[in-house]
Amino acid sequence: MRHGYEDTTMMVYRLLASLFIVLLVQGCTSIKPLEKQYSGFLGNYSDMQKVEASDGSDVMRWITPTLKTGQYKKMIVEPVSFFPAPRTSDQVKLETLHEISDYMTASLKRELGREFEITDKSGPDTLHVQIAITGVETPIQGLQSYEVVPIALIYAGASTALGARDTVAVVYVEGMMTDSVTGELVAKGVRQGVAESLRDNKEQLDVDKVKKLLDGWAAEVNMLAKRLL
Repeated sequence: MRHGYEDTTMMVYRLLASLFIVLLVQGCTSIKPLEKQYSGFLGNYSDMQKVEASDGSDVMRWITPTLKTGQYKKMIVEPVSFFPAPRTSDQVKLETLHEISDYMTASLKRELGREFEITDKSGPDTLHVQIAITGVETPIQGLQSYEVVPIALIYAGASTALGARDTVAVVYVEGMMTDSVTGELVAKGVRQGVAESLRDNKEQLDVDKVKKLLDGWAAEVNMLAKRLL
């Protein structure tokens, strides 16, 4: 009798273990790899290489090998655009997307303005900066370490069904710098980042949730430009 009980218990644990693997994979893949987020904004992606940003995140990047230090002293910063046309959802409103693009534009101008003159006129010492937000998503947050216990997995699944699990805001961007006179490509990059979490899949995303992320990106663009230019 006890042998049958042990067999049943083992079957239950195997079932829960299988469930754990499925949920873990789904949780980890809710945020797509950079290579699967190419929008077409940059055209060619085959020459880009993966590098580690200062915050430890992955960035796909290409910089022309002919770049000379001191060649550029000014920047034309175009308003941050959307590519393709922005898609809204129950949690991401069109008004919020425009607020995010406006904030990112201002942040880029502020940070790049620390080292370079911001202008609207082309010139031989001027770079043209174009950034596009290629996606804003709110996938359900991946499983946390404390949810590895099989009994907790059942609760985790129920919480997701009820809309009680945390939701993350993920922003994807692509950008390029070109010579403002010749149009020659100088640098390009693709990256994604996770903003502040939303309480659940009902809370609305607002610009305050992504300000820290966007400010960090703008500061890093300036640091990279300062080091290379």
